[in-house]
Amino acid sequence: MYLVVVMPQEFRSYINDVIPKVAEAYGNLLSIKLIVDDVKLSNRFYDPFRNQYRAWQIIDSLGPCKEPTVYVLNVDAYVPSLNFVFGLADPYLKCAAVFTPRLNHPNHITFTTRLAKEIVHESGHLMGLHHCLDFRCVMSFSNSIIDVDRKSWRFCNRCYNLLQRSLISKL
Repeated sequence: MYLVVVMPQEFRSYINDVIPKVAEAYGNLLSIKLIVDDVKLSNRFYDPFRNQYRAWQIIDSLGPCKEPTVYVLNVDAYVPSLNFVFGLADPYLKCAAVFTPRLNHPNHITFTTRLAKEIVHESGHLMGLHHCLDFRCVMSFSNSIIDVDRKSWRFCNRCYNLLQRSLISKL
């Protein structure tokens, strides 16, 4: 099974730091297929009153995907019940997005680690995982950038075991 990661051209310099972390988080459970492509978003997804994009509309427009796919998008996004989201996933569409503006950091390693965490987190949702109560697990909910920085880019043992069972059942 593959996890497809679609990254924009402007993030090419981050690929060698991000993709190995994502691959290591999944171990030998699946392979990573990287696509470098600039996804053009429709202006109809943009909310000028909030100066943000509507995350669900973006996901709906990108899906359904043939393989579980995470798009990395350099736009700020929200869902109606939250001020912003770092990412969003719809397992039924096999489609997720990570929104990078709130992950940005001048330090290259900090930014790429944050990006890897959110790619693993959203792809975990695509594989059937829910939020984890272990704040160190990559599947824990992040309400702020502090939460993102605190958690690991790896699954806790419980989530990794659930992931294994989920992927085996899909074979």
